[in-house]
Amino acid sequence: MISKKPIILELISNPECGKTHFCTTINKSAMIDLTIRFESDVIFAKNRTEQEFEELYCQADSFNSIIRFIRDLPEDITTICFDGSSNLMHLIESQWCDDNKRKQALQVEYGHLYEMLNKQIITPIIKRPSNIVLTSGLRDEYIGTIDEKGRATSVKTGKKERQGIKPIEYIRDIGLNLYFNEEGHRANKIIKNRFVSRTILKNPDDKNSEQIDNQFYIKELKPEANWTTLIDAICVSGSAMRREWII
Repeated sequence: MISKKPIILELISNPECGKTHFCTTINKSAMIDLTIRFESDVIFAKNRTEQEFEELYCQADSFNSIIRFIRDLPEDITTICFDGSSNLMHLIESQWCDDNKRKQALQVEYGHLYEMLNKQIITPIIKRPSNIVLTSGLRDEYIGTIDEKGRATSVKTGKKERQGIKPIEYIRDIGLNLYFNEEGHRANKIIKNRFVSRTILKNPDDKNSEQIDNQFYIKELKPEANWTTLIDAICVSGSAMRREWII
């Protein structure tokens, strides 16, 4: 018999597109607030009692505060959300530097930081078992170039790129972009669904063309993006995930 399968979901968007609100649609969830000013508290507190808020909300000001919070969570919590997840690496680096009496970690030493992330945060949550939701922002994309004087420089491409923890892009099960469409309405697009196979065929004459050769593949959550519509998208006919396996 297959046991419950935790889901790793990454929500990606510019500010004010609904990432934190999405987290509040998840029943039996806890929030680890990594935002700069801990501004997730008001949104997470909505529709929760004072006791629930005290137990299930964490202002993450250190790596160890996160470890303690995860350890002490009630057993029935099914999902742990990391809001502002890109700041998590700053706390991990700070702890690693304290442990190793260093001022900062070199780029080549980031493998040690990712190991701390995996062994002390990701793996214990998966073993609970609980789902993991991480919110990530977007930033301006730059490319390297050479200026007219032959000096190396970088210029904006006019596009946005994901601002999140690097390994999460590869281990996540679901990637969901949240954005405002041209009419100013909230919209979303699934950019990764590990549970549904699909074949993407591109027209070589049209760089923007994309044809999904699988009738079961869902690209957008309707009528809106929330935990319920996400599970509906994951558990469609032909998916590797079944509803009875969802935590």
